[in-house]
Amino acid sequence: MNREIPCGNVRTIVPTALLLLGLMVSSSAQAEPVISTKITSHALGAFAVLVVGNGLRTCVSLIYNKPVLGPDLKLNTPNDYQLYAMSTVNCQPGTSMAGLYGTLGFQGSNSGTLDISVSNSGFSYRAHR
Repeated sequence: MNREIPCGNVRTIVPTALLLLGLMVSSSAQAEPVISTKITSHALGAFAVLVVGNGLRTCVSLIYNKPVLGPDLKLNTPNDYQLYAMSTVNCQPGTSMAGLYGTLGFQGSNSGTLDISVSNSGFSYRAHR
């Protein structure tokens, strides 16, 4: 029975594996900057907002006159986000509300919170840190 284990390759493999692990950790620490959102409905018929763009498609159920957490939106993206007020809580196709839509785009690196309000006249936005 041979009890000798060749260790020559271990000296090469371990530093290489540690280098790759270090690169993965540092690249994940530099994630894309995002802005968090809160959405408030001031329109009686708006029960949800459909948010679409940059790989995101999500339905946010609303409570009248109460802010709810929305999705985190990426900053510095090549395309804008589209928001549609919906007359159903689950964003069923064909239930978008006429005239109640908005377009958003962001530049910069400061994260923060974006308050989005939907009323009978459309969407309005207020950013703060």
